[in-house]
Amino acid sequence: MQNSKNILIEIIEALTSERVEFIIAGGVAVVLHGVERLTMDLDTAVSLKKDNVKKIIKVMNKLGLIPRLPVNADSLL
Repeated sequence: MQNSKNILIEIIEALTSERVEFIIAGGVAVVLHGVERLTMDLDTAVSLKKDNVKKIIKVMNKLGLIPRLPVNADSLL
């Protein structure tokens, strides 16, 4: 993952480029609507269709993201 780019933007761009079905919620959604607010995380809701989950796992692997819980991402399938 590149350190020169904001990680939240990098995640959104990766999800979009893989055509993952998702929505943004929480603080980032508020910021995207023009409210000034500091946020350090990205809250999303995703479609749990099998093909979509495969895309999410691909993005996670590409960006080096790992679940905080001791659960393998592939277990979502």
